[in-house]
Amino acid sequence: MDKPSAGPQLTSGHRDDPGTILFRGAVLIAEGGADVGSVADVMVQGETIADVGNNLPDAAMSVDASGMILLPGMVDTHNHVWETMFRGRMSASWGDDYFHEIKPYAEVLEPDDVYASVVAGDVEALNNGVTTVMDYCHCVRTPEHADAAIAAHRDTGIRVVYGYDLHERIHRYTDRLASHDGRMADAERIHQQLAAQGQGLVSLALCLSEFRPGDLALTREELALGRALAVPSVFHNDGPGELTALARDDLLSADVLPIHGNYNTEDDLIALGRCSGFLSTQPQTEMFSGRRSMSTIARALDHGVRLAVGVDVPALTNLGVLQEMRTLYLLQRYLDGVAEREVGRVPVARRRSIPHLSPTDVVDIGTVNGAVALGLGDKVGRVQPGYAADLVLVKFAPFGLSERGPASHVVMNTSYADVDTVMVAGRFMKLHGELVALDLGRLASDRIAARNRVESAVASVSPQQLALKSVYAWGGLKGGGVVVS
Repeated sequence: MDKPSAGPQLTSGHRDDPGTILFRGAVLIAEGGADVGSVADVMVQGETIADVGNNLPDAAMSVDASGMILLPGMVDTHNHVWETMFRGRMSASWGDDYFHEIKPYAEVLEPDDVYASVVAGDVEALNNGVTTVMDYCHCVRTPEHADAAIAAHRDTGIRVVYGYDLHERIHRYTDRLASHDGRMADAERIHQQLAAQGQGLVSLALCLSEFRPGDLALTREELALGRALAVPSVFHNDGPGELTALARDDLLSADVLPIHGNYNTEDDLIALGRCSGFLSTQPQTEMFSGRRSMSTIARALDHGVRLAVGVDVPALTNLGVLQEMRTLYLLQRYLDGVAEREVGRVPVARRRSIPHLSPTDVVDIGTVNGAVALGLGDKVGRVQPGYAADLVLVKFAPFGLSERGPASHVVMNTSYADVDTVMVAGRFMKLHGELVALDLGRLASDRIAARNRVESAVASVSPQQLALKSVYAWGGLKGGGVVVS
């Protein structure tokens, strides 16, 4: 596969900044819990929301937003974007199929493959109203792999928190990354590069090595690096006692984002709630393969843990947050009903904290909660002056707005086909239903070419080098024989 040039899928005149932009007459979702909306204008100046109000003055460009809801861009807090090349492959998987059918390809990916796949994933996410993605990039076996992923994110124009994976999970690392010290040094290299480039759309997070609650030596070292660099840390939280162990050693704080968390104990969730932490849940992936308990959602909320959502596996589902929001909402209402009936509360009735989630809660989970969880809460996630202009318009015309309100409409009535306009940092990524300045045919062909190349390459690698580097015990400590994460 020929190495793509920078931004090969982008046509000339990529998303030029028209100056001031006015969104006229949009429905905004009110903050504060009530599912009520107000009609307002939103003025964008450069990369920033300049004003929100009524009858704002004309701008260089005006967008008629009547018949549409304007909400903050949605935030995907956990995604392995490189897997986009295997779009839909795992839609009939069960149990631990994913780990044996997708993860081994990380051993044969080349940087060009990473680039093509990440570009395709980012563009799909943008098309579906996601403006920020946390890319947990666990396919990096050379520094060039990391550079390719970051270049792809930069070329598509999405806002990204790039997660550098410190865990030893690949057999075929180059010498520079074969040691833990080498991966730590490479993460610092990327941080320095991003800092030298100034305030762009790409920032760094550290993906922590998997750990046992009784052995936190590497974890302590990795968290110290993350805090020295002032970047968030994330980890696959797949065993009981992990959060309690972090808290016991005074390592747990709101700058640590656990992913999944399905096997957390009550003590784990109490510890996370005490530090005002978040849990990133991926409802579709976690439900799909039959491996995970979903009780953690309600238990987390009961202990004051805030939720965010992510897609997790592009090889399973579309890259979009709308479907995760709806799945979370419906799943938790189902589980609330089961719990009420099991203790004899029939017919079910509303009571304090039951049901656990409202539509406005779920919209927050898909937008502002995700931003705060990733350390971006002062920049994105709200439609307010001074925030970055990461915005999405969704249509409710011609059939009308939900009578329950705009948040209910977003959660229960909106499809990806209704995503009309997407803006990141004041630049249009999608306008009037069409992606801006993209060669979609080239994008698709590059993705398929990358997939075909890795399919061919994997046949030449020994089974020993394709075996999983580490496996997890079922809902227990790492190092057992059944994969759960």
